Amino acid sequence: VTLAYNGEVYNFVELRREMQERGHVFRSTSDTEVLARALADGGVAALDRCEGMWAFASYDERDGSLLLSRDRFGEKPLYLYRAPEGVYFASEVKFLFAMLGRRLPIDLEHLRRYMVNGYKALYKHAAEFFVGLGEVPPATWLRIDADGREASARYWNPSFEQDTTMPYGEAVRGTRERLIRSVELRLRADVPIAFCMSGGVDSNALIAIAKKELGYDLHGFTIANSDERYEESDLVAEAVRALDLKHTSIPTDTRDFLPKLRSLVRK
Repeated sequence: VTLAYNGEVYNFVELRREMQERGHVFRSTSDTEVLARALADGGVAALDRCEGMWAFASYDERDGSLLLSRDRFGEKPLYLYRAPEGVYFASEVKFLFAMLGRRLPIDLEHLRRYMVNGYKALYKHAAEFFVGLGEVPPATWLRIDADGREASARYWNPSFEQDTTMPYGEAVRGTRERLIRSVELRLRADVPIAFCMSGGVDSNALIAIAKKELGYDLHGFTIANSDERYEESDLVAEAVRALDLKHTSIPTDTRDFLPKLRSLVRK
């Protein structure tokens, strides 16, 4: 089985330990090998045990099949183009065009929808910015067999089950434990760690966990917006002071945005 992989499996340490207990021998310490061996061993059923973000292509030489998959929330892109000679796939559109040897025409209707209604409008339609371009949906696998036949299915669906008997204190403790564990898994890295930082509760909760609970030496980066509707410099400054963070603020400038955009498109 050969794997082309863009992403990260956060719980790869635990998965590798489980497979080692079943007799698997690993040649590296990477999450890529863990995912490859999990797929070779368990097929698409292994995806249910993987916590992470990914777009991958797994080719199985044993039967000539190709397995494409995308993570639960579609953090990593995986584009498709079906042509008479076969299926093209890539995690970036420009690479797909390089394989095709040509560019697909721009979907002007979809572009207008985006420019008028914003990014939220993009997810109400299956269209992409180029005519004929598709993608593997989030939380989905697509298998193409040696004869070109396709099969696909969702491997995960979100669900909500409310427990009205749970005491408030237990709910708070459970949320805290799960949030800390989630951050701990995602901070496994072999390079220095930095955070995108705003004045909101979400980014500051994650940074505070990494700094105060897990003991990481962190650097925060903020895209500073001078628009008073989004200006959060006071809140960011307070978080930097309270958490004793290294911090870099990067100002934005929206002057001449549309003329600059037009010149970029022409290039």
